[in-house]
Amino acid sequence: VKMKLSRSLVVLLAFAAYAASRSSRPIPEKQIDLDSPPRQRWQPVLREILSEYGFNYTFGPVIAYLESMGEDTWALVEFIATELDKHVSSEYAEEMQGCADVASSMGYGNELPLSTIVGINLFYEFTTSCTSTVCVDRSNRIWHARNLDWSFGNASVQNLTIVADFQRGGATVYKTITWAGYIGAMTGMRPGGFSVTVDERSSGVLSVLLSLERMMFQRAPSVGFFMRDVLAMNSSYADALNTLTNASLASTVYFIVGGVSGNEGAVVTRKEFSADVWSIPNGPEPWFVLETNYDHDTNPPSDDDRRDLALDAMRKMGQAGIGASSLMGVLETPAANHSRGVFNSETVYSVIMSAGQNHFESYSWGSN
Repeated sequence: VKMKLSRSLVVLLAFAAYAASRSSRPIPEKQIDLDSPPRQRWQPVLREILSEYGFNYTFGPVIAYLESMGEDTWALVEFIATELDKHVSSEYAEEMQGCADVASSMGYGNELPLSTIVGINLFYEFTTSCTSTVCVDRSNRIWHARNLDWSFGNASVQNLTIVADFQRGGATVYKTITWAGYIGAMTGMRPGGFSVTVDERSSGVLSVLLSLERMMFQRAPSVGFFMRDVLAMNSSYADALNTLTNASLASTVYFIVGGVSGNEGAVVTRKEFSADVWSIPNGPEPWFVLETNYDHDTNPPSDDDRRDLALDAMRKMGQAGIGASSLMGVLETPAANHSRGVFNSETVYSVIMSAGQNHFESYSWGSN
């Protein structure tokens, strides 16, 4: 017993020291005016961030990492950029062009041309590892929690991370957590309707190349642009789930979607030509579903303990304990046995959402 206590103490002390080496801060919220011309929508945000932090503490490290993806990959990106309207909606093409306009006007045109903006919008989704869960509490309310882990080497995106509040007529239509310059969505909520997150299913340069080819030759949308369309065009959980399950995509991914009440929670595993929907009450427990980056009916690799740790934390919390603070505790579960942990060195941000309660609470993580 003493040995077990000692080992537990060592783990706790190690996590305390690690957590102290990282700092969190609420993610700043920026309004994106959907009534404005698309080319102008992101310009105030991008100009503000570049003015405050400069290029070297925002886009510089990210672009340096992206360049390691290889010449063949960038050749496809540059080809897509030259014929952007053929591969991306005109609305999103204009928004990306507006970002490039700001970079050029501030003297960063060579470092951040349109082709690089396009690359940022296509590559982010291939480098994220995540933990997402949707659960229903004893009051029949749906909650959605997620960590986004980002494997871009030592590049930090904390200065780029924002909550984008997409408004029309001065009212919120939907919110996303994103990075300045990235106009798609990996995490989003439509108040009163649903919440949705994306977890990576395939990774590596080959996966990127295959997805870019599907965009070029099959006109399949990138996941980030598709997710934003889902938030913009669907108002209910049922409609969103149907779209996430049946639309064609450039990549294979996991969509985790939550509604407002009852059993409105599911993990949608999107494969090349099919989809598997795993819903409450058929999850690990009748009151939640949970996804990291592996199919729910297969075992994760031995060096990635996020699923087991998250499942254990959810069960310890219990349905009676569901709430914003307790779910944040699940997201901050440390590693065990020197493995990875739900909260780890690659965790970029954490978010708790509840579409029915219009609750959207988010924090970004960086090094002290």
